[in-house]
Amino acid sequence: MNKILTTITCILCIALAAFLLPPMTARNAAAEQSTIKPGAPAAQQMQPAPATPGTEAAKAPDMSAEWVQKSPSEARIDDPKNMETYQAHVEPDPAAPTTPSAPADTYTPELPKPAEEKKDESKPSEKQEAAKPAEEKKDAPKPSEERKEEPGTAYFNVTEELRKSGAMLEAEPLQAPEQYVGRVKFWSIRYRSDDCEVTGYVAIPSKTDGLDEAEFPEEGMPALVYCRGGNRDFSALTPLELCRQALNGYAAFGSQYRGNMGGTGKEDFGGDDVHDVTNLIDIALEMPFVKGEQVYLVGFSRGGMMAYRACQEAGEKIRACSINSGLADSYIMYDRGPDMARVYHELVGGGPDELPEEFDRRSATRFADQIDVPLLIGQGTADVRVIPKQAYDMADALKAAGKVEGEDYKLVIFDGAQHGLANTTFMREQLQWFEKFPLEK
Repeated sequence: MNKILTTITCILCIALAAFLLPPMTARNAAAEQSTIKPGAPAAQQMQPAPATPGTEAAKAPDMSAEWVQKSPSEARIDDPKNMETYQAHVEPDPAAPTTPSAPADTYTPELPKPAEEKKDESKPSEKQEAAKPAEEKKDAPKPSEERKEEPGTAYFNVTEELRKSGAMLEAEPLQAPEQYVGRVKFWSIRYRSDDCEVTGYVAIPSKTDGLDEAEFPEEGMPALVYCRGGNRDFSALTPLELCRQALNGYAAFGSQYRGNMGGTGKEDFGGDDVHDVTNLIDIALEMPFVKGEQVYLVGFSRGGMMAYRACQEAGEKIRACSINSGLADSYIMYDRGPDMARVYHELVGGGPDELPEEFDRRSATRFADQIDVPLLIGQGTADVRVIPKQAYDMADALKAAGKVEGEDYKLVIFDGAQHGLANTTFMREQLQWFEKFPLEK
């Protein structure tokens, strides 16, 4: 009897063990999976530890939108909102990395990549849509429909008008310098002058959208031709110079002179290269948006010599002229030192002893009687490049030729001013001088 009871007890124990064993094995397996093994993904290893009672849990650096915006690797560089931030965080050195390295003690988590959207192959992409010709976009509004035209205002596609000129080889719209964006439109040009190709710029005050079109008064806008200083690539014409002139209400044209800044031929410092100015005057007067049959002329430094010569050769096309620290006597200029003497030898072909006729040709003091354009002459007493004697001598030559001061010419001396007349009222003097001689409609 005892054996029978023992056997039954053993059977019951075995059955009970078999019933309880599977759940325990499953729990053990689950517990094993919850344990981080070496080599597991970093996302699993960075589980936060429970906070100790009475203290705050350690926090990773805030992955804020501001941090993302300041990361050049993630921010859209072509987004104007991020451009300033981008420029502040990227070194100008092209060899520098595009993503700034973080300090050693800074936590820099990996930025999540945005999920890729599934593209519908049956629909054209945005790039494909943008690449379609304008005529295929039936819903695209015409420029005249996008703006509210103001009374008394005319609109021209300046790029097209420039390219229509027979002497124009190239005309390309460019972005104006930052301080003039939204106020001035800007173009680079390449035009023919004699047998040379000459480069230059055009600047026009405008607030229209886009790069090609500009608005003008119905009667047209006065044209201004600017004669740069320097020689060859030294003191070349800059966009800032021309935009500054244009902002006063002029369609401004400027030349680099032949042989300079990508042009062909060779400048001869006041010789045949004056045709680069007179031919640019012709181009300006061809434009349908330019007012009248004459232009205003401005000459700076060496450009003063060019402006005097243009007044001599094409005075009927120039309403009034402004000279800023201008070269009026090549004999004086040659004697200023070895650097200027070398310029004359390299560009003109010699000095005054060998080439007196060429020096007379480049000295307005010698042909003042041949200038019938109203002249404003501005000069600083502290100018060591073009000394004040040149301005005084030019005024004396004009007076000797029978010109009336205040009507035919005006000399304005700025005490203590240096070459270029910075921080003076000369620009105001120039505007008032041009206003005194309005263009005929």
